[in-house]
Amino acid sequence: AALAMARRFLNSQDGSEIALMMISGSQPESHECSAPAGLPPGALYFSTCAQCMRAWNKGSMGDVQPEPWRGGEYADMDCGEDSFMIAPQVLGVADGVGGWRRQGVDPGIFANTLMKSVKEQATAEGAKGPVELMATAYVHTLKNVQFGSSTCCIATLWPTGALEIANMGDSGLMVIRGDQCIHHTESQQFGFNAPYQLTTHTQMPGVMIPENSLQTKVELAPGDVVILATDGLLDNLYPEDVTSIVSQSFAKGWSPTEVAKLLKEAANINTKNMEYLSPFAKSAQEAGYRFIGGKPDDITVVVAYVMQAPER
Repeated sequence: AALAMARRFLNSQDGSEIALMMISGSQPESHECSAPAGLPPGALYFSTCAQCMRAWNKGSMGDVQPEPWRGGEYADMDCGEDSFMIAPQVLGVADGVGGWRRQGVDPGIFANTLMKSVKEQATAEGAKGPVELMATAYVHTLKNVQFGSSTCCIATLWPTGALEIANMGDSGLMVIRGDQCIHHTESQQFGFNAPYQLTTHTQMPGVMIPENSLQTKVELAPGDVVILATDGLLDNLYPEDVTSIVSQSFAKGWSPTEVAKLLKEAANINTKNMEYLSPFAKSAQEAGYRFIGGKPDDITVVVAYVMQAPER
């Protein structure tokens, strides 16, 4: 009986509540970030960290290969079928569609190829609009990957402070200012758990293409926090929970690294909670399905603090 009670306790923990308790009881690391070279005085840029993890209930299709193009400590991260890229003024996430695994295809290959191309464009050519970045990366991926598909969310920050976003599928982006979420992308889905996706094999030519992604724009200010995430996070944390975790940790001086880790772990805790009415469970019930609990999935989150280059 005691073991059953303990298991019930562990399986009913709320990740956002645990995260908020950790914020109140911890001291932040120091956080310093210099402006990238070449930015005009007063221009806005990102100070960024990404975190990811393979779903706890999912094995790999072989040895996890490093992705050195991600740079630094990100090269050896195991994101499962997810991927991401970061640059001083461009952010992106992608979620390889898991159904390809039934055909012996690693969905992460498509997602990684897509994000690598976006990274190369942003590094070599500077900031470009998110639709153009997505379209060029999609063409490159189709030339180099035979099978696969992925959702995709890309954001470009212009020095003036305008953030342009292109979102294909059910990954997404939030902008948090103070204790408010001032912008939250909508998902593109045909129905419950059926997101739009960039794919090598489409039955609807001309429909699921970068030009038809949901495109939005928001004006940023220094001190804003931008969150990009795959559905592994968004299906397990409500927007208000993300907002609370980010606003409270930012106010206490936590770094993007600490905030990204905290969001990832809060979502992961909820994936194991069999009594939690997760965003995914709520959507399932609204669609007529009987489902309760979190949704185990790969989790990727990018946290970007909006900074301003000093005036000369």
